[in-house]
Amino acid sequence: RALDPNSPLRLLFDVVTIIFCIQDAVVVPFHLAWRSEVSSAYQIFGIVSVIFWFSEMVINFFTGYYKEGMLVTDLRSIALRYLSTFFLLDAFINGLDLFAVFLEFAFGESTSGGAYFRVLRMAKLSRLARVMVVFNRFKQRVAFLNGDSSSLTMLGLAARLI
Repeated sequence: RALDPNSPLRLLFDVVTIIFCIQDAVVVPFHLAWRSEVSSAYQIFGIVSVIFWFSEMVINFFTGYYKEGMLVTDLRSIALRYLSTFFLLDAFINGLDLFAVFLEFAFGESTSGGAYFRVLRMAKLSRLARVMVVFNRFKQRVAFLNGDSSSLTMLGLAARLI
């Protein structure tokens, strides 16, 4: 059964997605710029982040979408759409992230190649594009409920500036 993109569960997941995107936009560059020591909390959050992003990939295979105003809930159509849009990018970034977390967890910062793989984690910042997808979903929800989405449009523009 397909998940309605306007369901409360999907809304909650979208909010968590924004939180992880903000973490990726702030913590990862800070960690790279100042080469701070890898703490156990950072490693644990890295593992939680990897689990979250892989679960997001799975959920995307089951989240319906709107096509010409009609909700598409056919799982085959949903999967084909995801495979043709964000899947390859998500798989690439999540794979790099999993590898980088593994290196940090297994070897810490003492490995000579560790710093180079930390740079690869900057690819995670492309997930900020996901914030725009989430804001578009919120905008559609508000427009559906009361027809006024101007405040979300302004919020979306502010997110683009970040």
